[in-house]
Amino acid sequence: MSRRTEPIGTANDPFAPPVGQDQQVPPVKPNRAVKVPGGHVGLYGGTLRRRVCGPRQLVDFLERHPDKGAAWASVLGITPAQIPSYVAGLTPVLLRSDTLVTNHGFAHGRATSVVAMLQAGTAVLVNDRGEPVTKCYCGNPLTAPPSYGPAFTPRYTGQRWPGSSGTSITIV
Repeated sequence: MSRRTEPIGTANDPFAPPVGQDQQVPPVKPNRAVKVPGGHVGLYGGTLRRRVCGPRQLVDFLERHPDKGAAWASVLGITPAQIPSYVAGLTPVLLRSDTLVTNHGFAHGRATSVVAMLQAGTAVLVNDRGEPVTKCYCGNPLTAPPSYGPAFTPRYTGQRWPGSSGTSITIV
């Protein structure tokens, strides 16, 4: 599986038009790759000035595009009929550190997957365990990345941002 960087404000093989807005934030930089539970204090941020994600927009789009809705739901292990209630239980937040995920795009009528390092400031929806499950800028479903051990040195393709290292990342 390939690995790529995803700076804020980017969409690769999007499921939907933007339903949220990424924002510049001062990143929290761990000195190495760290794995933390979704409820870890300080993992996510938000803003009182702007709405970071419109979950209802995502649901409406996926309902109007049943092929994308079915693929989106299958990635997250739900049925298309469960999308509205599932999304209603999600919380919009901003990533406070560069975060490793598996990002699922939509191309040629099916879901695709790529391991991706999302830049701090990316708007995501998280589930009740604090795990990122959707990238708001493009509606792509997110799942946990593959195992990441101390001997693993990731190589990424794509645009880098100031301060990105590929090793100072958070894994939820």
